[in-house]
Amino acid sequence: MSNEGLGCCICVHDDYQFLGLVIEACKTVADVYVFVSRLAWNGTEGDWRRTVEVAKAAGAKVIEGLWPNESLHRRHARKTMLSEGFGYCLVIDGDEVVERKLLDKLAAIAREGIADRVHAHMDTYFKSSEYIVRPREALTPIILANFKVVKHEHIREYSGGTKLVLDPEFGVIHHLSYACDGPDDDRIERKIETSSHSSEIFDRWYADVWLGWDSDPTMRNLHPTHPPAYQWVERIKPPEELAGIALRGREEIVPSIPWPRLSVIIPLFGGEAEIRRCGNSLVDV
Repeated sequence: MSNEGLGCCICVHDDYQFLGLVIEACKTVADVYVFVSRLAWNGTEGDWRRTVEVAKAAGAKVIEGLWPNESLHRRHARKTMLSEGFGYCLVIDGDEVVERKLLDKLAAIAREGIADRVHAHMDTYFKSSEYIVRPREALTPIILANFKVVKHEHIREYSGGTKLVLDPEFGVIHHLSYACDGPDDDRIERKIETSSHSSEIFDRWYADVWLGWDSDPTMRNLHPTHPPAYQWVERIKPPEELAGIALRGREEIVPSIPWPRLSVIIPLFGGEAEIRRCGNSLVDV
């Protein structure tokens, strides 16, 4: 069987909260296949039937199965996509909404055969789509793979062929791994139990960081396994791609002037006149 089009494979169990948005974005350039495991990667059963419903409603082809870990799940997806005649495939998680300009660029790369492993930058969200991680996460996951060339190694790692890392100017992945659609925290509790990285999550991260942030939004080092990866969060207007996601409900604070984008620290000792002149020079910064 031969297929010259672009495929997309998404491996999930019961994490369906953002799946519809992910599929709606990807199907503009690719044929979307969702591989739904009837057991989570920790061996427990969640509401996988709801995942199937969401995927089908969004227009994806659904393949059900039992895969005891993430690597076997992804290897089966690769094998199936090859048997369906796809070479190039988007490798997307169920909580990654890809910008349209990035999708168009990836489709062009696949069409021209420019690279076999393409990685992209992420804008990562914490709590909801109105809070973004700063600075931008250093991790650049694979998002496009030539399955005829690359080999799966472990979880989301592939080897072989030519690698290309796209700068964020080409578009980003909106990464909702630790975000919720609304104030309900159930998704995060379930995620940290079933993730392939569940054994790496710091004790009391959920209680001290996830729940604790609500009363202290200036908290730093927020990532559950590598804290400095999420140094702090900034409140923003959600991007267009995430406009449909419910916000956390934190009270809106409207400043009399635009929020400052730069903090200035000035060690002082004496020199009152000079200090006044320095302060006046920074008023419009």
